[in-house]
Amino acid sequence: PSAVCAALLLAACGNDTETAPTEPEGLAAEGPALAIPAAPNEPSGESTPPTPEPLAITLPLTPGVYVMSGESCARPSNAGFRVFDGRGISGSATRNCRATVRASSGDVHQVDQSCIDTYSGQRTTTVQTLTIPDARSFTQTEDGEAASFRLCPAGEAPGYLKDLVSPE
Repeated sequence: PSAVCAALLLAACGNDTETAPTEPEGLAAEGPALAIPAAPNEPSGESTPPTPEPLAITLPLTPGVYVMSGESCARPSNAGFRVFDGRGISGSATRNCRATVRASSGDVHQVDQSCIDTYSGQRTTTVQTLTIPDARSFTQTEDGEAASFRLCPAGEAPGYLKDLVSPE
């Protein structure tokens, strides 16, 4: 494409061999330089900043079944449990969740939590704040609503919830 542009410029200016420029193609001996934008697939010589990647931070939680403070591990209510599978935090109305950390400061993590809605089958993403004081507890805040959860000891959570910790 650059050679085509140069040929068109030469043709437009006249292709007289006696007045052809003696400098390398694209450089003028006198006068202002003519800037020809690069074709879309050619490097322009200008560096564009890379798109920021999500932080490579995993949540410092132990995979398992978590219950809300005051809930029983053996029989938690639908709203009273969360499952962390090492990739995201699912609840009774969500599955296959993936948390992407946007920012972290100490034990506070801003995440984009992408989940499949259990009822509609649609994937949606919400912004959440997770406060994780240790690997066995967290507070999840979304839309100003906060709830605290603690890890259930091994063998205390119902089997159907334990199965969600290690998805297929």
